[in-house]
Amino acid sequence: MKRDDGHTASIGRSRRILGALGRVFLGLLLGFVVAEIGSRIYLALPADPDTANFVPDPLAEFRIRPDRPEEVEDPEDHFNQLGVRGREHAVEKPPHTFRVLGIGDSFVFGSVPMRDNFLRVLERESNTDGFASRDTLEVIPLGVPGYNPPHYLGILKSVGLSLDPDLVLVFFFVGNDVTGLPVHGRVYRGELYYVGSSSRWLSLARRSRFLMLAETALLRTLKKMHDTGEEVSSGAETSAAETSPGVEASVGTEAARGTSSTLTPEDSALGSVAASPEPSWPYLVFQRKRLPIYADPPQKDVLALWEEAEQYLLEIDRVCRDHDVPWVLVAIPSEIQLDVEVRKATLAALGRSEDDYDFGAPQARLSEFCVQSGIEYVDLLPALRDAAPEYGPLYIPNNTHWNVEGNDVVGRRLVAVVERHRRN
Repeated sequence: MKRDDGHTASIGRSRRILGALGRVFLGLLLGFVVAEIGSRIYLALPADPDTANFVPDPLAEFRIRPDRPEEVEDPEDHFNQLGVRGREHAVEKPPHTFRVLGIGDSFVFGSVPMRDNFLRVLERESNTDGFASRDTLEVIPLGVPGYNPPHYLGILKSVGLSLDPDLVLVFFFVGNDVTGLPVHGRVYRGELYYVGSSSRWLSLARRSRFLMLAETALLRTLKKMHDTGEEVSSGAETSAAETSPGVEASVGTEAARGTSSTLTPEDSALGSVAASPEPSWPYLVFQRKRLPIYADPPQKDVLALWEEAEQYLLEIDRVCRDHDVPWVLVAIPSEIQLDVEVRKATLAALGRSEDDYDFGAPQARLSEFCVQSGIEYVDLLPALRDAAPEYGPLYIPNNTHWNVEGNDVVGRRLVAVVERHRRN
């Protein structure tokens, strides 16, 4: 009888524990549902125009909110009415003007003062007396951090074609224009949030607006700690960098606002530009994410992303042909493709072997694709490689973007490309 009483008591305790756990679970679930509803209501509220950093674009997903007149400190370097960085441009093309669009990501946006941006170098050099042309060259940069091929197509349609271009240059960054395709940005209340990911689980989690807001708050906190020199664990930095391209492009979207007329390399999302003998931890995290594009043999998921990227490029080609606008695909190399020492240090720090990678593979694939598709193609890697002995480093240390010298080399390289079309 006592044994039965003990067994009954044990069952009773188990039921009480399970009941308590069930109530806790239901409480958490109810709390999550309330938080999710509250988050969606909050995100549906109209943006405050004084604090908004981004505006939605139905085709390109997002652009930068144009500066108000009182925010403009430098007319040559601010966020213009097109929703990009640079001076204002009339929608109607001025007479005797050869208008070029430069479409791309943070390379086109630039990590140097706008006067040193490679598209400004191109414009300056092409308008010198050394090139006989009756038309003035006007270059309009259409670059936003976080963009990749679908955004290039989108901004071409939503903004570019209305500008009546004579030539379109599309800048394809081999570092993340393929592997970054699963990531999508969406503007809520004037801020940019990422609602997709190459990680299946993270992509699922980002469907929750509550978790999306929580992730963004975490990323902002980590970036502020990194920028102010506070200690951040390597695990936290790795998690932040791997979960959102916003860390690299413009983490905590307020980074885009306020950098227009005073942008220096220090404003880069990756932080320090001081010369460093070793790759920084955030730099290593980003390069680790990019290594699959060079894997030899190629990974199946990367091959699928390549095919998706090529479909966007073919659509750009179709749109340009339909509007009788010539265009050129320009491949931007990653620093580890150019700088052997940086590549060795990066691979060593990540514990990887160069034998597992083919660092020329992305350009080789792009070249073959363009030949087969009848698309004009320019690879910037040879020009940068040839200039490196004279110029020295062409990328900002621990940043992934070109420094002033790198921008100068690229701008001068593109002069011949544009002049060939101006003469036609």
